[in-house]
Amino acid sequence: MMNREREWTAARLDEEDFQYLRDLPESLELELSETIRVHAFHATPENLFDVVLPETDDAAMKARMMRRGDVRLFVCAHIHLPYVRFIEGRCIVNTGSVGLPFDGLPQASYALVEADEDRFRVSIERVPYDVEKVVKQFRDCDYPNRDLLIRVVRNATSPGR
Repeated sequence: MMNREREWTAARLDEEDFQYLRDLPESLELELSETIRVHAFHATPENLFDVVLPETDDAAMKARMMRRGDVRLFVCAHIHLPYVRFIEGRCIVNTGSVGLPFDGLPQASYALVEADEDRFRVSIERVPYDVEKVVKQFRDCDYPNRDLLIRVVRNATSPGR
């Protein structure tokens, strides 16, 4: 399924588009204050496609996602399930998904981080969008696997559910 989507997408990109994608960083490190460092990555720090679910136990979550001892806030995405979780005084937030949420709420999802000196606040924000417009776009452009993706967009659930 994903191979068909990748081929369809790649056929619509030019070399400049590919170069832009190749140049994107795999992770991002930010210093919000003297005491608040952020490490952001797609799935895990070592892999763009690993799946670490929100209910993963604390020890496994720390080992797979929170290795950097100097970081207080870790930001990830990939699994399309937004959450905020604290483990031993450090925070991991999954931003969810702007267009393909998998948590049953068909709204765009993103994380908002506010920092002030040694304090920070994290929230998951939800924004409605025109789901039927997206459905029409999938149909109009003859997107591969469009029927499956239409169900995903409408129901906000992963393709496997």
